[in-house]
Parts: sequence; C-alpha cells; structure tokens
Amino acid sequence: CVGQALQIDEERMALREKLTRDVFSVRRAGDIPAAVNLYKDVKENKTQVLDVLEGAVRDILLAQSGRMEITDAGYAREAEAYARAVPLAGGLRLSAAVTRARQMVASNVAFGSAFESILFVLTEEYTQWSW
Repeated sequence: CVGQALQIDEERMALREKLTRDVFSVRRAGDIPAAVNLYKDVKENKTQVLDVLEGAVRDILLAQSGRMEITDAGYAREAEAYARAVPLAGGLRLSAAVTRARQMVASNVAFGSAFESILFVLTEEYTQWSW
C-alpha cells in the first residue's frame, strides 16, 4: 500500500509540474488552443486536473499575499513567475475562474471549454500586468 501511495504521489507531483508549466505558459489568446488540446481528452482525470490546478492557484494566492514561498514546491517556473508578477487581485480572479470551470464541468459542459475559460482569464491577467 505504501508503494502504491508513493506512486500516486509521484504521479500527482508530475502532473502538478506539467500542468502549471502548460497553463502558466499561456500568455496570449493565440496560445489557448494548443494548451486546451493538451488536456481536452482527460475525461477520467478532469477532476484531478482541476484539483491540482486549484491547489496551485491556492498556493499562488498564499505567495501573492506573502504567506508562503512557492519556489522549489514542485511548481513550474512559469507558475512562480506568475505569482511574482501578478498582484493578489489577479490571483483571486484566476481562483474564481477555476471555481467557475469546476461548476461548468459539473453541469456537463465539455472539459475543454471549461479549461479554455480558465486560460482566457489567465491571458487577461498577463496583458493587464507588466512583465
């Protein structure tokens, strides 16, 4: 059981790294289709993808508020850069987008559409704040 738990934890950490790299690399609306295509077929794992993304956004909010450092916490450089560059208000909007996407999926909206809605909010934040 312990070996299986460690394997699951390693898989989740790998997903966290990949997901935060893929999501926080989306800077312009033109980048969205490629990112959505990476995750559009995650039918059985859509809840896990949203859980991991929600956890990442929560940690980013803590970093933006000065309560936590996310460097070396298993997140991609892109997520760390977002946490440093975008103020707390942007992180709160992104958190709300993840919550809305979760509600969309619960209402039988296609996962790709729900995921896309998160990425649109993310690109709006990137364009609003200077890098």
